[in-house]
Amino acid sequence: MAATSTTAPDIPAVASIEVSDEHAAVRNIVASKHFLKAPLLSSFLLYVSQCTLDEGMARISEYEIGMTVFKRDGTFDPRQDNIVRTYARHLRSRLRDYYGVEGQNDPIRVELPKGTYVPVFHRVQSLLLEVDQTAASLQQAELVQLHSPVKPGKPMWLILTAAVLLLVGYSVGLWRLAAHTTSPAGGVIPAPKSSSHQLWTQVFSPNRDTFVVPGDIGFVVVQQANRRTFSLTEYLSWFSGERTDGHLAMSYLKDQTYTSMLNLGVVLNLQQLPEVVRERFIVRAVKNMRLDDFRNGDAIILGSNYSNPWTELFADKLDFHFVNRPQDNRFWIVNQHPGPGEAGVYESTTTAASHRTYAVVAFVRNLSRSGHVLLLQGLDATGTQAAADMLFSGDELQKIVQSANQRHVPVGSFEFLIEIESLDANSHPTGTRVVASRFFE
Repeated sequence: MAATSTTAPDIPAVASIEVSDEHAAVRNIVASKHFLKAPLLSSFLLYVSQCTLDEGMARISEYEIGMTVFKRDGTFDPRQDNIVRTYARHLRSRLRDYYGVEGQNDPIRVELPKGTYVPVFHRVQSLLLEVDQTAASLQQAELVQLHSPVKPGKPMWLILTAAVLLLVGYSVGLWRLAAHTTSPAGGVIPAPKSSSHQLWTQVFSPNRDTFVVPGDIGFVVVQQANRRTFSLTEYLSWFSGERTDGHLAMSYLKDQTYTSMLNLGVVLNLQQLPEVVRERFIVRAVKNMRLDDFRNGDAIILGSNYSNPWTELFADKLDFHFVNRPQDNRFWIVNQHPGPGEAGVYESTTTAASHRTYAVVAFVRNLSRSGHVLLLQGLDATGTQAAADMLFSGDELQKIVQSANQRHVPVGSFEFLIEIESLDANSHPTGTRVVASRFFE
């Protein structure tokens, strides 16, 4: 299971919080609509909060939670019964959902970091300032277009679609900014150094620019409106001055630059990594990238070929290929060389009880083999989010680095196909596992 770990040396220290405020924050959560009909999740949160706030416990065991919250008897063995881990995942997901709706204006946020059952409490005022400042800088770079003039005659559904796309993931980006949290005593606890240092030092080099390329949501809308996909060559021709493409539905979107707030959240997390060479860190829109950028620099590409056509440059190096059919509203991944126990095709499925989707994290050489390109791709927003979680996970990414190091030192090229379970297509992941992996040079 992916565990989020970020560092943010530039985020101001979080103000200390009175214990009474912490208790009030927990009471507000369990009284909310998100928790009112989830008594076990509420009991879970109340118990671990009490252990932390009232008893000052620095560690809460899985056994103690199982016995107290879930009323297990003396034969309870956490190694055989995973009820605590399962509900911890649901609690983290429910907290994210709560802060995305009812609790979006709460002055104090409660988080249950992955890998521990001890909750942390932090104010969001200083974090909101950081979001505003970073979003402003990205707006200047034409990556997030929040105030675009609307031309007469544009359909209202497009305006609403753009607004929704820009707002989706806002809570995700904000949630992940907190790299410093406070202890019950009010002190600042710095996040640990990344355990994936070997990988990140190959992505961020003092000798090369690192281009971070968020997906182009306008490109997605154009493909959906025209009920077909467009290649990288076609996409680049829109900006060459040789074609007007006036016959295309929504063709004017090529003059705009949109990305999702989920992509923005990933950019913010990347900026906070200790290995980042800040003077070499460049965030650039898809339409502003050039072939030489992938030849002379390192790059991080966010999104599959449906939102980021530059992935085509590296498709021949990869085993897992994304196929998009907007005319049928179908999207899947082809496994070109299935291994034992692997399927040839992986496609998202939704039932009344759950949603299953897939994503790929890949690490390959750039076009001149002088640097590297990291690709983060999902079949949908839930898949991309899970891939991002793995990208910033100390535990999961460490496993990838260790596996790659068994074959190459420093880290060689690899790609991982990830299966993600969630409650529905728009909720946060509740389960993640690697279903196939490839290592090559």
